[in-house]
Amino acid sequence: GIAAYAIITRIGKRYCPYLIRWHWTFLLIIGFVEQILIYFLYRLMYFQEVVIQEKLSIAAENNYFDPNLLLQFNLSTGLLTFCITLHLGAIFFGLLHAIWGQYFYFPFLVENTELHIGPRPKNSIYSGGQTAWQDEKQKNVPGQLPKLWYGWFGSGTSDIWIFSSFKQVLVNNIKKLFRK
Repeated sequence: GIAAYAIITRIGKRYCPYLIRWHWTFLLIIGFVEQILIYFLYRLMYFQEVVIQEKLSIAAENNYFDPNLLLQFNLSTGLLTFCITLHLGAIFFGLLHAIWGQYFYFPFLVENTELHIGPRPKNSIYSGGQTAWQDEKQKNVPGQLPKLWYGWFGSGTSDIWIFSSFKQVLVNNIKKLFRK
């Protein structure tokens, strides 16, 4: 894994397209962060299956009902479901972008990826899609919150709000309301 990565993307980077180097580096970096989430979910599942279920079975044997145990069980199930759904959604989001030769933005992780491999060469036909965050780096002012959304497939946005067409309809309706 790491040896092949080092040889192909670091030593032979002249022969490896930027898109492949970017996604491969991103996968290695996210692998470190992903382990924290995975071990948290393992601990939560252990707590649910061993600790809470054991107490629930003891309570059931003694004809005793504790609503707090049931609440803990349901909350841990909801948290597990939410985290797994969010994790799978992020994986599929990245996979779809990689399949179509595009980039995506996750704060902190993308910056670290680009520190390893550098900015996207704009004059190469092999560099893939858009990286609007690289173009807007000079616009980020220290002391302000960083921009979190750079449009679908990294194409950039002229507006901070994701749903700009919905925003336009909303603004037009509010203007009509105040004209009456």
